[in-house]
Amino acid sequence: MSPLFSVCQKSVIFKNVNVLAEELKHELNASCDSLMLNGERQIYRVEIFNPEFSKEIHYKSKSVKVPIDDLPVGRYTVLVRLHDKLIAINLIRKEPFYKAKPKDFNFSINTKAKVLTHVEERSNSANSIHNTKENSAKRNSKIIQGYWVVKTSQGHIGTKITRHFATAQDLENLISKIKLEQNTLSGRYNTLNIWEVYNLDAFKEAHSKNRNYIKVTDSPYFNHKPYYSYLAEVEKRP
Repeated sequence: MSPLFSVCQKSVIFKNVNVLAEELKHELNASCDSLMLNGERQIYRVEIFNPEFSKEIHYKSKSVKVPIDDLPVGRYTVLVRLHDKLIAINLIRKEPFYKAKPKDFNFSINTKAKVLTHVEERSNSANSIHNTKENSAKRNSKIIQGYWVVKTSQGHIGTKITRHFATAQDLENLISKIKLEQNTLSGRYNTLNIWEVYNLDAFKEAHSKNRNYIKVTDSPYFNHKPYYSYLAEVEKRP
């Protein structure tokens, strides 16, 4: 394996050869779908991002396997957080992964959800998302160029936060999936927030300069009031 990069058919990483990064070994696994990190000290967080997509996973381990098969094709920066430093790695995703359909969930629990959504307030029909988009556009007198999606998932590997752009056609699947997950053991703490974006290029630039840009309350580039927001609340048991 080259000391400068790790390469396979679908992905390439350019290793950080700085002396300060020597304590972190980083390679692609054989199937190209994960980044293998092994450190002398504990790894607390891994962030992977570019202007259109980002995700972060929280860990507390010296050895972690970071899935990258959900990353769209493109160039990414990977930041690995140790106790007192950040180690940067460059990643290129060259080819997409084609996943099989997920299996049915075997576990279910009782939950109740706190949902703040324009979609369900207006209509339960099959066209509710389309209608909401039209109503929102008329209300704001702005053309919606896309949607910014932030999803938080809890799993055995840790807490994962994924951020990416989506089209109107993607929304129904995203919302249906979070509703399915709320009734599963693994997905009961998952959350989903979606915002309307009026200027994709300007939003990308602003977000690249300020990772918390979505929290501003006055912007010409997006509607700060979520188009859809799902926050799960697990029932308290005696």
